[in-house]
Amino acid sequence: MTIATRPASRAAQPGTGDRKVSILGDPIALIRQDHIRQLEICADLESIADSLPHDVDKTLCERLSALLPVSLKLHHKDEERALLPILRQIPQIAETVKTVQDRLEEEHTTDEDFADELAAALADVADLGWPENPEMLGYMLRGYFESHRRHIAWEEAVLLPLADAHLSRSQRHDMAAIMAENRNIQASAH
Repeated sequence: MTIATRPASRAAQPGTGDRKVSILGDPIALIRQDHIRQLEICADLESIADSLPHDVDKTLCERLSALLPVSLKLHHKDEERALLPILRQIPQIAETVKTVQDRLEEEHTTDEDFADELAAALADVADLGWPENPEMLGYMLRGYFESHRRHIAWEEAVLLPLADAHLSRSQRHDMAAIMAENRNIQASAH
């Protein structure tokens, strides 16, 4: 599945008003928008990897060191607190979703740990102006963005079609309310 992305260095800040999708309007669309944001971050990480060892954008490293863990954790929170538990309430897909949920929660933990390590390495580059070990940083960057792109493609191919096919309007509203709470946004009655 192909997901359109914007050019590198345009990843939006998580939880800000720049989203085209209203949280209370369509929570599945918001998750897709988050996937696009994550792919934009991956493109930025790839541009850093491609610029190693001498042409690294310190400002981009600094921005991504702050954005990467926060954006990823919010996205995972939406899936683990809203999407997956609500999908598990649907009897005809509950077993499939349990298997999916187990896999995703394990991957999410690994991804968040990796994102924290990568953010620290990017912050070091931003502070020093160059990577102390460009080979290691390149390996970390490529390992993260390649794995994360596969993860997103899998969610787009497996998880979101389940949600599209099975979530009722009421369940989408419940999901949107939880996602609004994840962002400290007061949800109004729909």
